[in-house]
Amino acid sequence: MKDEKKAPKLRFKGFTDDWEQVKLSKTSRSYSGGTPKVGVHEYYDGQIPFIRSGEIASKSTELTISKVGLNNSSAKLVSKGDILYALYGATSGEVSLSKINGAINQAILAIKPIDGYENYFLMTWLQKEKEQITRTYLQGGQGNLSAKIVMNLVVNIPSLSEQSQIAQIFSKLDKTITLHEEKKRQLERLKSALLQKMFADKSGYPAVRFEGFSDEWEQAKFGEITKKYKIRNKQGRILKSFSVSNSNGFVPQELQFENGGYALNSDKTNSIIVKPNSFAYNPARINVGSIGYYNGDKDILVSSLYEVFTLREEFDSKYMWYWIKSNNFDRWIYRLQEGSVRSYFYYDKFSEIKEVLPTLDEQKKIGQLLSKLDSVINVHDRALYLLKMIKQSLLQKMFI
Repeated sequence: MKDEKKAPKLRFKGFTDDWEQVKLSKTSRSYSGGTPKVGVHEYYDGQIPFIRSGEIASKSTELTISKVGLNNSSAKLVSKGDILYALYGATSGEVSLSKINGAINQAILAIKPIDGYENYFLMTWLQKEKEQITRTYLQGGQGNLSAKIVMNLVVNIPSLSEQSQIAQIFSKLDKTITLHEEKKRQLERLKSALLQKMFADKSGYPAVRFEGFSDEWEQAKFGEITKKYKIRNKQGRILKSFSVSNSNGFVPQELQFENGGYALNSDKTNSIIVKPNSFAYNPARINVGSIGYYNGDKDILVSSLYEVFTLREEFDSKYMWYWIKSNNFDRWIYRLQEGSVRSYFYYDKFSEIKEVLPTLDEQKKIGQLLSKLDSVINVHDRALYLLKMIKQSLLQKMFI
């Protein structure tokens, strides 16, 4: 019977040969670099990108060195497409193909495959093995890897033709992932800019407005445009319990906390019912963004410690939500808490916020635009999640 360990679970049609088990050092030559002496002006600000361990996947570097700096140090040149492996620091075990020609320091191991071995195949295998390598050689995340450790790793290798086929599929996957990541970053930058420009600044007007809107924005006090409510779950309704996180807004408690959180099996008659189209926040953590907008279609529960409110009908909830996510809201939190001996931000403080607001129609236009942006960002998020799941599955099935 054939030894199953000599072939992966999933292979391209036409490949049946056993894979060869060799040390990485048999497949490639390797070297590390060095750092020109700091403080010597003529060694830096030259034409050679100086790649450090946190920049192995970057198209640019923070520092550059000169030819003089290169020649008077242990820094070594690498070429675009070389495998760069991070040996030291927070990025230990990270690996990438170099995106640029440049020089490396001592925290990076350059790996250059010899004839018969494919760089993208070896790089992808090192990605797959990262967790195992760091768990074996970096106890508790402490310490450094070394060229000896990395090059003594044992890798199973197929023929060059099969390596190339495998490399091609992972290259296409990685390019698609990178494309979605870049699109997402662009949309997030656009959203961030709009959050700064579509709400009123110190002049009382926004920097950017939709065509057709010219009415003055009017000042309103939040105590006048919001309505606080506190409906306790006295009837013991079976409703889902949520927390409000500083990054994701409303999150089911079973996802927010290990073992489901305290509310999983606790008495919920004292919990607060949150109705659709409402806001809730933790008064002890609003300064770090623990506030959420609930736009679901069913009532839910939150802790009795939370403050819950909704908007009056003449104001748009989506607009308010995005205003809350802007720097304008953060400035009000800071201003109203300044000099206070308490760190809690109850509704009485919240209601003191004053802000100039547009007409309801303009509020809706702004809210709809930012909501559409979020929807597209979520599409890329979902695509990234699925692509990374596919990649992880293929890593387990197409390598030994």
